Amino acid sequence: MAEIAQKKDMSYAERMEALRVSRGFFRPPEEKLPFQDFGFVETSISKTIWGVLNHCKETPDMGLIIGSSGLGKTIAEREYKNQQEPRAIIVPCSIITRSLGAILSRLTLETGRGGMGSNYYNAEDLIQHLENSPRLLIFDDSHFLKFEIFEFIRTIFDRSKCGVVFLGQEVLYDKMLGNKKSYIWDQLTSRVGIHQRLGAPTKEDIELICRKIYSDLDTKCLEYLTNRALGPGKLRAAVKLLGKAIQAHTRKGISLDVKLLRDVDELLSFKGGWL
Repeated sequence: MAEIAQKKDMSYAERMEALRVSRGFFRPPEEKLPFQDFGFVETSISKTIWGVLNHCKETPDMGLIIGSSGLGKTIAEREYKNQQEPRAIIVPCSIITRSLGAILSRLTLETGRGGMGSNYYNAEDLIQHLENSPRLLIFDDSHFLKFEIFEFIRTIFDRSKCGVVFLGQEVLYDKMLGNKKSYIWDQLTSRVGIHQRLGAPTKEDIELICRKIYSDLDTKCLEYLTNRALGPGKLRAAVKLLGKAIQAHTRKGISLDVKLLRDVDELLSFKGGWL
């Protein structure tokens, strides 16, 4: 990086491009990178999530899990379904799937219900089915959902024996409990039997994940990745950073040290768009 930085006649974008090429940050689309299949790592965060999911399944109860983006909430719930409760239904929520029709479509698809009828008909059919065959319902990124969807889910919870868990970012808590209009959510929040706010990943969690991806990391690399995992993007940011460093190490034979991690971090923060 130093020799590139000394070329003052180059623009910042040109220096970043030169660094990208020198570090080997490119690959054919079909190439599989070595860090992409490192598997699931059980962390204190995933254990906490699994604990809430188990409680809501067995009681059954309604749960709320709040945590920053990048902590591994989605990975933990998917692995829970794979290992613990294959009948659980995970509903991924987003800005384009937050309507009643979209949520109904997902639930009816998962349960094998639904037809060409109205939302009311399909909703009633779904609820009657779940009354006889309870499932654990997990709503991921549920901070995107509209109020009427939460009310619909509350109806499912009241009429069936389904456990329900909402996972989302801090704005979900603010929406339900933290603002002046939270009183309109009382019928829902009064049913929440367990509420878990996820903290930052522990140093042990970060080391477990990083060493699972690349076992030969030295102390300085681990310290750098730990600081990255405690900042914006959390664990996801650290994993992406390490993955890109492994890419350069694999393709160019560059030593995977803290200097390489710093170079990758600078490239990841650049808005040029090639990483």
